[in-house]
Amino acid sequence: MAAATMSWDDGKHMRVKRVQLTYEDVIKSIEAVYDDDQNPKRHGTPGKKSDGVSLSPDEYITDVTGYYKTTGNEDAIAALAFRTNKTEYGPFGNKTGNQFSIQAPKDNQVAGFQGTSSNVLNSIDVHFAPIPSASAGGQPAGSASSAKKLEAKGGNAGNPWDDGAHDGVKKVYVGQGESGVTYVKFVYEKDSKEVPGNDHGKKTLLAPEEFVLDPNEYITAVEINYDNIFGTESEIITMLKFMTNKRTSPPFGLEGAKSVLLKEDGHKIVGFHGKAGADILHQVGVHVKPISK
Repeated sequence: MAAATMSWDDGKHMRVKRVQLTYEDVIKSIEAVYDDDQNPKRHGTPGKKSDGVSLSPDEYITDVTGYYKTTGNEDAIAALAFRTNKTEYGPFGNKTGNQFSIQAPKDNQVAGFQGTSSNVLNSIDVHFAPIPSASAGGQPAGSASSAKKLEAKGGNAGNPWDDGAHDGVKKVYVGQGESGVTYVKFVYEKDSKEVPGNDHGKKTLLAPEEFVLDPNEYITAVEINYDNIFGTESEIITMLKFMTNKRTSPPFGLEGAKSVLLKEDGHKIVGFHGKAGADILHQVGVHVKPISK
């Protein structure tokens, strides 16, 4: 029996700090943490997949976009994406159905969520508020600390994932299978704290290999090899190699037919995004920030 549809409203807050989504074929639940409210409330029911967006202190949401479709006798949100003054996160979910977009007016931010939910997220709307001032701990858009998202490289299959931009990368985990890279996970640093990213892809019987960075070390580039392997629907990642300000990691995987180096001069890598299938990695991209002098 389908759950009853309930209206909910988180109200207007100082700033959205974090958003957590769960989903399957549609978005199952959403919960947000706000600067002035550290007790998130989940709307909907937990799904099998989970992705989150954690914003830096000087970051705020400017746009919410997504897709909705009819399932059974109710509408459901199928995918959601968030644009901030620094970068884009998502889309999370499945890009099917009708597209929608909610954009904050000039000099405003998304400062709260509202909507309806049953055992899925049926609808979503937002509250707007003025952009946080620099005196409140924020920085204006376009500041030197702004992150930049570099396009992911590899095959065009799988579901998108995005860990977002952080202050730096502390650890890298890479799992391999017979054909290529099956799994990645990254541990980031934000506000001097470790922030584990989500699992992407699937672990195999072989334990993931680990690349740990020193306290004053940062990743400057990542080499991506990809190839079209027999039996795969699209090109897959066959090897990853990470370059830092101190050294180069061992190659994780085998060389592929195509190789690309993702980097931005004068910048360090502070986040990863890409596409993953059920048991293979198809794409990898990065978020970068200027290296502090």
